Amino acid sequence: MRPQLITFSALVLAGLPMLAQGMPPVDFHGYFRVGTGVSSAGGVMPAFALPGAVTKYRFGNEAENYGELEADAVVWDKDGARFKVYTMAQFWNPYASGANAQSVGASGATRDFDMSQYWVEAKGVLGGSAAFKDASLWAGKRYYNRHHVEIVDFYTWTNQGIGLGIENIDLGFGKLHYAYIQTDNINNLNSGPVTQSVTGRNVVGTHALRLSDLKTNPGGALSLGLEFARARPYRPDSLDTTGPAADPATGAGVANANNGVAIYLEHVQSGVLGGDNTFSIGYGTGASSLLDNSTDPSLTRSSKTLRVVDALTIALAPAFAMQAVGTYQHRRDAGSSTVWTSLGARPMWFMTKHFSLVLDAGLDRVEYASDYAPGGTPSGAAGETGRLLKTTLGLVWRPEPKFLSVPQIRLFVTNAGWNRVANEAGLDAAGAQTFANGTFAGKTSGTTYGAQAEVWW
Repeated sequence: MRPQLITFSALVLAGLPMLAQGMPPVDFHGYFRVGTGVSSAGGVMPAFALPGAVTKYRFGNEAENYGELEADAVVWDKDGARFKVYTMAQFWNPYASGANAQSVGASGATRDFDMSQYWVEAKGVLGGSAAFKDASLWAGKRYYNRHHVEIVDFYTWTNQGIGLGIENIDLGFGKLHYAYIQTDNINNLNSGPVTQSVTGRNVVGTHALRLSDLKTNPGGALSLGLEFARARPYRPDSLDTTGPAADPATGAGVANANNGVAIYLEHVQSGVLGGDNTFSIGYGTGASSLLDNSTDPSLTRSSKTLRVVDALTIALAPAFAMQAVGTYQHRRDAGSSTVWTSLGARPMWFMTKHFSLVLDAGLDRVEYASDYAPGGTPSGAAGETGRLLKTTLGLVWRPEPKFLSVPQIRLFVTNAGWNRVANEAGLDAAGAQTFANGTFAGKTSGTTYGAQAEVWW
């Protein structure tokens, strides 16, 4: 038995006597997907993802086992006050590492284990006024404000890290939320536009202000967000700290100390063909220009990203359901730009109560920047356009004829075709092919076959 499993078992056994003495019940829930597959070129199944595209179409195209195990408990519920703790352990194991890989959490590890969430929520502690009676305080490490598109497993708006906040302040016309999320950034003073002969990490704190539940029309609601990321660079006493931290436009001064701003808009319309439509816009600059759950203070004010996503889910029970998504993203960095567009859908036909046929298809297109150089090496894809078309046919068994009914057991065959530019974009600094793990090096098409189970509870 591995050490981390021994530790987990010991904790469970140690907790049993306390449960018997009246400790609060624990709500156990989670998620996992597990599968296996092979490729037409031989060897283990890889995933097809176009270099430079932020997402991939996931059905029949996930080359890893992944899971989340969560345990939550109300530890105090008296006199109108309620305190609840949340914990989540996360594990990840790519197919290419082998099902029995033992390396955990080390550099270059083939398996990863992490305590991804552990936070506390307090309700009923802010008074009984109309604005605050349903509001809550929280603090800890948390996945926060995640807006998910299922068929590409993509979060159009999300924060995560260690922080604190207040949620669900009722303004009458909507709800107000504030959070401070802090991350330690790997970009230290030895990299970026200015090199220092010291080591250390930057801390980036993001102030996230959000208005939600703004009613726009029958069945429609709007959310608005403003985020400001402030970098606090590592400054040992040996450095001259009398000058400015960093010029926001050029990065001059202390490296990797740039701030950032991001704004978000999301409109959700329910009652569309039995489902809903979600339209979102994100715009970020500087350290916030990645528009994901990370911030990068090495990015100056010249880094800007605009992203527009529309996701439509329809449910024509009991025979048919589908989700479709379209994405446009334009990123600028110091005079160059990269444009990523994507369009795809996952329709499914319910043949019986438990059995369905699924088609999952998506087209990604990336116009690479004129200075595109992954790993610092100029790429043959620079200034050109890469394309990838991925198509999967699947047989799925599920409890009931609904789009998100789980558990699901799947059999699938996936085919992908791409152009020469995609191959060029997938070359690393050493000239090795990273696209699809190099399984189809020198080719422009490939096929994989596999099986997978997915569930959340």
